[in-house]
Amino acid sequence: MTSMLPKNTTRYPLSFVLACSAFFYTSSATAQQGNEVPSLCQTDESNLVSAWMGNTVNTESGIRNKKDGKVVSICTNADKPPYKKVVYRYGLPGKIELDMPASESAPFYMFNRSTGPHMGEDLVFFKNGNYTYYVVIATGQGNGVTLRIYNDKKMIFKRFSGNFDGEDFILGPAEIDLEAKKSSIYKIKKATHDF
Repeated sequence: MTSMLPKNTTRYPLSFVLACSAFFYTSSATAQQGNEVPSLCQTDESNLVSAWMGNTVNTESGIRNKKDGKVVSICTNADKPPYKKVVYRYGLPGKIELDMPASESAPFYMFNRSTGPHMGEDLVFFKNGNYTYYVVIATGQGNGVTLRIYNDKKMIFKRFSGNFDGEDFILGPAEIDLEAKKSSIYKIKKATHDF
């Protein structure tokens, strides 16, 4: 039987062809899903946390974000404290809806607490008029980021990133270090709301 392929065509085993097909399909699906988490930090800033705040769906492996909403980011001027700049941003790249920098007259607050034997939370929060914004980062064996917004004492907004580091949220390289030298723009303080 004569081959219908041109003379200089290289033949590959079927297993190689199938493996390549699976790779290109997976790469294409990943690119279409947009699994990366965009950071709203500027090029001269360091990311403390960035997370999708869209709707979530329960899966067999955990809660995943649909990436149909906005992104929250906390950005700093350096990887390690004390920070001279801490900024909260909410929106999408190129479409920031809220850009709130910490200042001496309106500082941010940071705190960490235990929520179980092997779990905890790092909190970054601030006031903006009557509103209090909390970015809650699960620590230990917990995974995910929650955004809570209160109008006085009433919670008016709550979203969860999902459980998947690198897909639903990204941490660092900036970090919360409550033992580091403090700054005039952020203080250590317990949450003012119960949750």
